[in-house]
Amino acid sequence: MDQAELLERLRALPGRPEMRELPPEALRTTPTPDILARMLRNLLQVYLDRDDPPHALATVDLLLVLVPDSPDDLRTRGSLYERLGCVPAAAADFRRYLDLAPDTPTADDIRERLVRLAKASVTIH
Repeated sequence: MDQAELLERLRALPGRPEMRELPPEALRTTPTPDILARMLRNLLQVYLDRDDPPHALATVDLLLVLVPDSPDDLRTRGSLYERLGCVPAAAADFRRYLDLAPDTPTADDIRERLVRLAKASVTIH
């Protein structure tokens, strides 16, 4: 079935007048990596909701294989590393996050966390 036929079928659905105005670009295909990233983000949220840091960390690691420069995923992984006591890994992810997104609303919080991590690192050693 091509896009035109699919659009025609959608517009013919009874009780769905909004389908008559559906733009053709709404039916564009989504690349496989984007689908995988969305599925992994859904799974990540499940693990975060269940308070399951090890599985959440494994999932966000996979996300960063697909999208290595994703600031949100770097921040999430940094937070998970921080929670698990992996100070150097957390700090590295937070620094990379700030390199990619220095002006985001959470940047100041991440900078403060980096300072705390640096102090914790000195205290531990």
